[in-house]
Order: sequence, then C-alpha cells, then structure tokens
Amino acid sequence: MEKARESRRGRIGWLWGVAALAGMVGIAVVASGSAGAFGRHGPGGRDFAERRMERMLDEVGASEEQRRQVESAFEALYEAMEDGRGGRDAREEIASALTGEIIDREALEEIRAEHLRRFDAMSQQVVVALAQAAEALTSEQRAKIAEEMEEHREHRRSRHWH
Repeated sequence: MEKARESRRGRIGWLWGVAALAGMVGIAVVASGSAGAFGRHGPGGRDFAERRMERMLDEVGASEEQRRQVESAFEALYEAMEDGRGGRDAREEIASALTGEIIDREALEEIRAEHLRRFDAMSQQVVVALAQAAEALTSEQRAKIAEEMEEHREHRRSRHWH
C-alpha cells in the first residue's frame, strides 16, 4: 500500500514537474518572440524569461551542470523561435486576398497553411527543449518548480479576481 502511494506520488510529482517546465517553456515562447504577433517585440521579453528561469533554478538548488543543460535547451528554443518569425509577413497578402473584386480563398488558405507549418515546426522544437530541460532536473526539482508556479498562478488570480 505504501509502495503504491509512493509510486503514485512520484508520478504526480513528475507530471507537476513536466507541467512546470512546460510553463517555463511557455514563458520563454511568449517572451522571446511569438508574442511579437501581438505587438510585444524586443529583447526585454527574453530578459524577463531568463530572469524567471534563473530564479526558478535558484529556488530548486540546480547545480551548475543542470543550469548549463537547461539554458542550452532554452537557447536552442530561442533560436528556433527566431527562425520561426523569419517567415513572410502575410498582412499585405491577406489584405490583397480580401480587398479584390473576388475574395481569393485559395491565397488565404495558402497563408493559413504556411502559418500552421511554421507553428508545427516550432512546437516540435518546444517539445524537444521541454524534454531536455526536464531531463536535466530531478523529479523533486521539477515538483518544486510546479509548486512554485502554482503558488504564483494563485497569487495572480487573487490579485485579478477579488
């Protein structure tokens, strides 16, 4: 019975850890450039993500080797997102497809499909970075990060929904 409880606790800790690391990746994704689609460009977002990641690694007592591995995974992710943003700027093409005498549905579909391809390629690299970062940390460290992120989320909710 005790062994089953420990096994379940280990799985739950692992899941929380993965969720926490996914949150870290999410911070990195939003801060480093995919948020550019919403008008938030610049290195400040990446700086924020890196400071947040450093704080989390400090809180879990990550070793220098763990830090190097996690930072390496995120560096690859930042590069992938930079490459992903390098696609064509579709605004003019969308405007052209929508403002002609006849709506060019084929052009709109082509633009949509290209954006999906770019997003899919980027999301695959997010999964790789997530796995690399998770492998660098222990299950206890991942669980602690998950706990910290949940506390942060609860704090933010309480500030916004009085």
